[in-house]
Amino acid sequence: MLKDLNEKIKECRENMALKETLEKRNLSLENELDNKEKELLELEKSLNKELNDVQKLKSLSFSNLISNILRNKDEKLEKEEREYLEAKLKYDNFKFKVEKLRYDVEENNNRLGQLINIEGKYKDLISEKRELVKKFNLNIRDEIIEIENEIKDLLSNKTEISEALREANNCLMISEETLKSLRSAKNWGIYDIVGGGMISSAIKHNRIDDAKTYMERLSYSVDRLNKELGDVDTSIFNEGLNISGFSYTFDIFFDNIFSDFSVQGEINDSLYKIEDFRNKVLNLIRKLEEKENSVGLKANLLNDKLERLIEEN
Repeated sequence: MLKDLNEKIKECRENMALKETLEKRNLSLENELDNKEKELLELEKSLNKELNDVQKLKSLSFSNLISNILRNKDEKLEKEEREYLEAKLKYDNFKFKVEKLRYDVEENNNRLGQLINIEGKYKDLISEKRELVKKFNLNIRDEIIEIENEIKDLLSNKTEISEALREANNCLMISEETLKSLRSAKNWGIYDIVGGGMISSAIKHNRIDDAKTYMERLSYSVDRLNKELGDVDTSIFNEGLNISGFSYTFDIFFDNIFSDFSVQGEINDSLYKIEDFRNKVLNLIRKLEEKENSVGLKANLLNDKLERLIEEN
């Protein structure tokens, strides 16, 4: 009976640690979402202004006449259209991040909803166990409390590691999809260079668009991974965690490669950077999995020690 009870208590502790992590994340996500929605609104205003400038330049006949005379209408229009396109790309990229953030808030709330009564369940189990402990030597009570606190800390660390591992695996999955698209774009680009024609060029740019979509997702996932790694107690890692190695400036990366992604050298450069990032994520996953298993094993050993302590006294 005691063994089953301890197993239920252990499960409750894990879920309580998870709930605490999710509540902290929820507060952070909602604050971030509120700020980003305000930024998105400002970007939308800027986008509408740029569109308005383009439409004005096209529609004002007198201004068009003057521009024609001065031979700068086309230059003005091209400048306004370019500024609008830049604003549109920035807005679309930011809007994607906001939508992903909204999804994360909803998903986080759903996970919290499944743990809504976990404290009450834990309290009932502890009360049941307390009655059992009363039957044993009271001299072991302090030792029991000390072991239980150690287990609680270990399970809290394990939860943080598991959440970071979850996001790291998501980064890995998106990295693989990005690489597939970039490799396909590279192959079609080579074919295009040797005279593939319009079809090969169209397919190449479709693959580039796919890669851009995946890289937008990857940029967001990297932000989430950095936040999860920030919650991990790095003191439990002998080698530490190379968190700074994941601070890739993907937004700048977008500006550099998507302005003229048809250049084959830029595709190769993108492949190299994503492959390097993928390898770093693989190494991080290995470290996190090792430590997750190690922390879990320590918690299990302490649970066994706790059971023996109660059963032998």
